[in-house]
Formats: sequence, C-alpha cells, structure tokens
Amino acid sequence: MSRRSTGFVGVWAEMQRQQQRQQEADARRRRQEEQRARAHQRRVERDHREYRKAEALRRTEELDARVESLRALLASGCRAQPFRAATLLRPETVQPFAPGPLAQPVPMPDERYYQPQGGGWTANRRAQAQAEARARFERDWHAAQAAEAQRQRQLAAYQRQYQEWADAQLAEVRRHNAGVTATVEGVRQREPDAVIEYFSAALYSSTAWPEGFPRQVAAAYDPAAGQLVLDWELPACDVVPEVKAVRYMASVDQDKETPRPVGQRRALYREVLVQCMLLVLHELFAADEQGALESVALNGFVDGHDPTTGRPGQIFLATPSWPSAPRSRSCTWPRWTRRAASPTRCADRSRPAPTSSPPYGPAGGRRTSATGSSPTAATRIPTCSPWTRWPSRTWSPTSSAPWACRR
Repeated sequence: MSRRSTGFVGVWAEMQRQQQRQQEADARRRRQEEQRARAHQRRVERDHREYRKAEALRRTEELDARVESLRALLASGCRAQPFRAATLLRPETVQPFAPGPLAQPVPMPDERYYQPQGGGWTANRRAQAQAEARARFERDWHAAQAAEAQRQRQLAAYQRQYQEWADAQLAEVRRHNAGVTATVEGVRQREPDAVIEYFSAALYSSTAWPEGFPRQVAAAYDPAAGQLVLDWELPACDVVPEVKAVRYMASVDQDKETPRPVGQRRALYREVLVQCMLLVLHELFAADEQGALESVALNGFVDGHDPTTGRPGQIFLATPSWPSAPRSRSCTWPRWTRRAASPTRCADRSRPAPTSSPPYGPAGGRRTSATGSSPTAATRIPTCSPWTRWPSRTWSPTSSAPWACRR
C-alpha cells in the first residue's frame, strides 16, 4: 500500500506534474495552430490558383471576343443606321426660364399678429402698447416692401439675362441648322466643299468602327464626274492580337501566353483591311441621299516606313474604285451590304503593290482627323496589296496568296 508523499517532496512532485500538464497543453495548442495555419495556407493557395486560372480564362475570352469583332467588322457595320443629315439638325428649343427662389414673393406682415398683449391697467399704458405694436408692424411692413421691390428688380434682371441667353442659343441653333441645310443643298448641287464636308461628317459620326481605329481622312471631289477621291487611314498590323490564348501554369505560378500563328495573323489582318475598305464604301454610298456620288476612288494607307526608301510616311495598301450603280449580279452593292456576304467577292479590284503615292492621286484638299485619334505608329507593312488580283485566282482572306510583313 502506497503512501502519499508529504512535505517538500510532495510539493515538488505536484509542481512537476502541473508543469508537465502545462507543457502538454501548450504542445497541443501549437499543433492545432499549425494545423489551422496549414489549412489556411492551402485555402489561400487554392483561391490564388483559382483566381489566376479565372484571370487567364478572362484574358483568353477577351482575345477571342476581339478577334470575333474584327471578323464581324463589316457585318456589324452594315447593320448600323446610315448617316442622315437630319440627325445633325438641332431642335429650336431652349431650357425654360427657371427663376428659382426669385419666383416666390416676399410674404407681407399681418396686422393681426401685432396686437398688444395685456396693455396694462391704465388708459395711457394701453395706448402706449398699441402705439408700440403699430410701430413694429409698420417697420416690418416697410422692410417687407423693400425686400419685395428688391426681389422684383432681381427677377427682372435675371429674366433679361435669360432672354438674351435664349435668343443667343436660338440664333446659334438656327445658324447651325441653316449651315446643315446649306451643306445638304450644296451636296445636291455637287459643290466640292459641301460634298467633302458632308461625307467627312458621315465617316466621323459612324459608330461602326471599333475603339482605337484611326479616322484620318483627306478628300477631293470632281463634280463633273461625280467622283469622290478619299485617302483613308487603315489600322496597323498590331490591331490583330499577337496572343492567341493565356494559360496559367500552377507549377511556376505564371501565365503562359500562346502566340497566334503568323499565318493566322496575316490572314486576319488582310480580312480586316478588306472589311475596312468595304465598310468605308458602304457608309459613303449609304449616306448619299442626294445622289452626288457616281463613283468613289478610295486610297487606304497606314503610317509607317516606306519599304523602298525606309523613310517614315504614308504607305498606300488598298486602292479600290467602285461605281454607285452595280455592274454585276454576283456582286451588287445593296446585296452584300444587306446580307453581309463574303466581302472578298467584291474586293477584286486590281491595284499596284504598296507605294508611298496613291494610284488614284492624292486626295489633296483638306486632311483632318477625328477627335481622340492619333496617327498609327511605325508598323509592319505588307509587301503585297490585298486588292491585287493574282493571275491564277482572285485574292481572298482565306487564300494562301504571297504575303510578307516587314518592319
């Protein structure tokens, strides 16, 4: 039979047991904290991987959407409403007169609220109280009359200012509408300046062009032949994304970009050029309500370096000429614009290779650029015009016609 230790030895043994229990409890707590920390770290890493995968998928979807928008450039542009001069007219209305607080008259004091309160026991005190009340009423009444007179003067001055502003606004609107009407009449009479201004406005106001596409144009017009010669800036090669897809690599925690094949980029860029040229022609003929265009000679160029001289300048890539009346049943203007058929069936105009001077001659006259756009930087220039008809077959974006890009 064991006996419980007493005295100093028993106290020391109890302290050892308590210390051991405390150490075991601390060890269990540390293990639990480490387990929670490892679980939290696993959740953080899993969430990080999921986020990076979702971000890579989002970037890939954006690239795919960008490519689809480039391929559908002509189809979506043909579905847009054509330009009409009536949309430039402003209504001859102005904001109505709103005087605000000046419209509220100053309230006049009411004599009923100026009666003496407990005028006293004697007649003199009552008479004095009535006189004081009368004096307060007259003072407040004169102050209210002065304030009302001031309000009426301010209201009259504000109304005169509004009338002057309204007359100026109406005059500006009427001048603008008269200018639009004069421009439309000038287009009907085939005045060169009016024709250039009208069709430049049609191109600038178009919503068919994606954001970032250049809108620099120079135009000239021959009223006798009814021909509009237009220099239109085309997008550079970098309009086609160089990256095809983005994939997240969890092993190295990095995004891997899959480059788009060079042949696919070149084919898509050729298709974009064709669609840009045909979309410009579509917008011009669709906006021609007055019948001022018998034909359009369009010179498409990019800002880059001349492949012959190496100097910076405008490189003309595409130069189609199109009459307003269709010349064949297989490729009529209204037909492909309505149905958004293959644009390359209509892009069969044989033109020279890229050059620094347009084959139809420079448009001359006026050169302007849309607000917010800037000339395209030096780009890779194709060595062959996408509008060249090859001896064996007609060029199309899906054909394997010779094509090379330089810097």
